[in-house]
Amino acid sequence: MLESLRACALTCRALVSPAQAGIFHTLSLYSAPPTVLAKLESTPHIRTFIKYLRLVEIHKPWIQRSEELRRILDLLSPYVVSLNIHQRRRKPENQRFAYSSLSQLKSIQEISLGEEMMSGVSSFANGDNALPMFLNHFPKLKALTFDCWVRNRTIDSKSDVAAPVFRLESLDMCYCDDTLVLDWLIPAISSLQKLHISYPVPDPSNFSTTVSQIMIASGKSLQHIEVKALENTSNSGQLSLFSCSRRAINPVIA
Repeated sequence: MLESLRACALTCRALVSPAQAGIFHTLSLYSAPPTVLAKLESTPHIRTFIKYLRLVEIHKPWIQRSEELRRILDLLSPYVVSLNIHQRRRKPENQRFAYSSLSQLKSIQEISLGEEMMSGVSSFANGDNALPMFLNHFPKLKALTFDCWVRNRTIDSKSDVAAPVFRLESLDMCYCDDTLVLDWLIPAISSLQKLHISYPVPDPSNFSTTVSQIMIASGKSLQHIEVKALENTSNSGQLSLFSCSRRAINPVIA
């Protein structure tokens, strides 16, 4: 794909800008080498094409303290609308997505959060509040994707967490077993249009209840529902899901 776009850019002057928009649409950072910053500073027009920022296998000290990253975010903040973060928590006491340094990306409309569970650790007692506080930095947020394999049953106090400042139109949960975050999101889904939930190993006691609450809170705005992996859900839970999904235009329950 990139090779084809590069070839188009060399074909004629009229195709240069459209081709570059495709080539530079996504910027993936595993770290922030000086070459990336130098490229953005030396070719200002490239910044305007970068809409999707991926932070992969990031480390908290780097994302919080890196001067190179701060300068990159300064350059990209007016243009980036989609943010993808994949992290691996190496210590149970680390807070979840406590990345206030990304708050300058005020144009963000889509966020995808991926998180791997530490080997041998089934529950984390700390850091629940950090995730909703992080999300509240983005008032234009419309679409949220969770792919967080951390099972967290400990609910910290919500007294220090403000209500959501955004309103979601799309919610995609590949896995999210965080009672505090899901409960906190309820006021943000009154205009939800699309709901996709897939729990490969759902918790029968919480799965159907959580999904039903989200469906009810979304009201009449919900148009598309897709729920997968119900094999471990009780019959009563499945009936509740079917009942709540009747309002949707395109319900898919599997």
